[in-house]
Amino acid sequence: MKKIWMLAICLGISSLAAAQNAKERKQNIRAAESACGDPHIHVQVQKNLNFHAPPPIESGKARVYVIESKYGMLNPTILVGMDGTWMGATKGNAYITFSVDPGEHHLCVAGKPALRNILVPISLEELSATANHTYYFQTTLYEGYYFNIFDLESVNPDEARLLLTESTPVVSRILIAKKAEKQKHHP
Repeated sequence: MKKIWMLAICLGISSLAAAQNAKERKQNIRAAESACGDPHIHVQVQKNLNFHAPPPIESGKARVYVIESKYGMLNPTILVGMDGTWMGATKGNAYITFSVDPGEHHLCVAGKPALRNILVPISLEELSATANHTYYFQTTLYEGYYFNIFDLESVNPDEARLLLTESTPVVSRILIAKKAEKQKHHP
């Protein structure tokens, strides 16, 4: 009887710990997703055929490039967020560029619509931006037989120049679904 009580106590403690871990995991996921933006949006992505070169970096700002490399058959729209705001989106071998203030920033990429069988639905990177500098990030969706994985990583300028020659600049328009108003428009 004593062993049964000990087993019941151990099971109770382990289930309590599991519930605490699940709660902590949900809090961590919400904190990570705060780098993204409002999930209730509509997005439109078009190739920017009039794009020649990005303007010079604004004085006192930093420039960020997010380059999508497409490998495989899936061709989702990839949303790019920073500090809780969607900055734009890419589709296929494409890229967006935008200016940011110097300081600490948190980047996020996520698929839209949400992709099935995705092991990790978002990918995150931290950016410590310095004025008058350019930062390059590559986002990739790795397709697997049973699951897919997003990745977002910083790349060096030489690799970025190569990736940019294989990519198309895009214009993305993001609409907040519940208000149906324009949030961002990035050339």
